[in-house]
Amino acid sequence: MKKSTYILIGFLTFFFISLLALHIDSKNYEDEYLIIRKKAKAISELRTKYHVARKTYLEYKSQDNWDYMIKKAKLYFSGKVTNSLDYNSVAWDIVMYYKKHNDIASLKLANKWAKKGIEANPENGRINDTYAAILFELGDVEEAIKQQRIAVDYVKTENHEWSNLFSERLERYENYLDIDKVEIGSNYIDATLIKIDSIPVKLSELLKNKTTLLAFWNPTIGTSRQVNRTLIPLHHKFKDKGLQIIGISETNRALKLLRMKQRIAEESLQWLNLIDTDPKGKVWDAYGVINSNNANFLIDKNGKVISIDSNIDKLISEIEMLLKK
Repeated sequence: MKKSTYILIGFLTFFFISLLALHIDSKNYEDEYLIIRKKAKAISELRTKYHVARKTYLEYKSQDNWDYMIKKAKLYFSGKVTNSLDYNSVAWDIVMYYKKHNDIASLKLANKWAKKGIEANPENGRINDTYAAILFELGDVEEAIKQQRIAVDYVKTENHEWSNLFSERLERYENYLDIDKVEIGSNYIDATLIKIDSIPVKLSELLKNKTTLLAFWNPTIGTSRQVNRTLIPLHHKFKDKGLQIIGISETNRALKLLRMKQRIAEESLQWLNLIDTDPKGKVWDAYGVINSNNANFLIDKNGKVISIDSNIDKLISEIEMLLKK
C-alpha cells in the first residue's frame, strides 16, 4: 500500500474521530444546557408562585392565605433567589403581619432572610430598616439600634423620603433602652389614654386603691379579640368583689382609631377600654408588650405589679388572694 494511502486513511480516521468527539461534546453541552435551563425555570416558577401568594395575601389577609404565602416563601427562599430585593419584601411583610397570625416562627424566618438580604444588598438602607424592626420585635434592641443607624445613614446620603420615618424608628429603639419597664414587684407606670368617646383619662385616677387587671389587646386582630374574650368569665366572677379590668389598645392613625372604636363596641365588653393615641407615649413599650397582641398585668390596691401574663387559672388564684387582703 502506498504511503499516500496510509496518510489518507490516517487523515480520514482522525477526521471521523474528531467529528464523533465534537458530536459527543455537543450532546454533552446540550444536555448540560437543558439541565441549567430546567433548573432556572424551576427557580423562576418558585419565585412566581411566591409573588402570587404574596399578592393574594395582601389583598385578602386571611389565615389560609398567610399560611400559603409562608409555605411558598419557604420553598423559594430555601434555594437560589434570583432577585435579592425579594428578601426585603418577604421580611417586611412578616414583620408587619406576624402578630395578626400569632406567628413568631415566621418572624424568626424573616430574621434569617433579612440577614441574607443585607449580605446581597449591603448599601440598601431599606433592608437594614427591615432587619432592625425584626430584631426589635425579637427583643435584640441593641442590635436593632445598630442596624437602624445604618439605615438612617443611607437615607440621609440619598435625601430619601423615608429619612424622617427611619429616624423616628431609631429614636423609639434608643428610648426603649432608657424606659423603666414594668416588672413584678415594681409599681405600675402611669399614662394618659383616651376612652372610646375620646375623653382623656389618667391610669392613676382609675387604679387608686383598686385591684386592677390591665389587659393589653388589639381590637383589630381576630386572634387578639379571642384571647381577650377569655377574660369575660373572670370579670363575671370578680366584678362585684373588688376587681376592675381595664383594656388598653394603641394606635396613632386616625382611620385605624375609628375602626378600633368600632371593634371595641362590637365586642360589647363590660369593662372600661382605653386607647393610647400618643406616638411618643409608648405605653406598650413601657409595659414590655412588643411581639404580642395580648398581655395582662395584675396590680394590687397599692399600685404594685403582682403578676405578668398569668394564665386564667393562675389569675383566678392570684385575684382571690388579693381580694382577701
